[in-house]
Amino acid sequence: MNIFDYISPENEHSIYKGIPMRYRDNIVIRALAFSGCRFKYRGPRRPTYQGQSTCLVEDAITFAVYPK
Repeated sequence: MNIFDYISPENEHSIYKGIPMRYRDNIVIRALAFSGCRFKYRGPRRPTYQGQSTCLVEDAITFAVYPK
């Protein structure tokens, strides 16, 4: 996995975005988690949930990394 393939554009708040869920346990991603970054999961939402950031980990297809 090359983390630089997922760098966000400069006009967005996230550091990385569109990372497939299969990389969630990658050592680079774990290092970001321990450094204090936050993760937002993206994908289909369950019909009972409303709002933008209501994707659960189980339903996620990709995720984004944000600075804390």
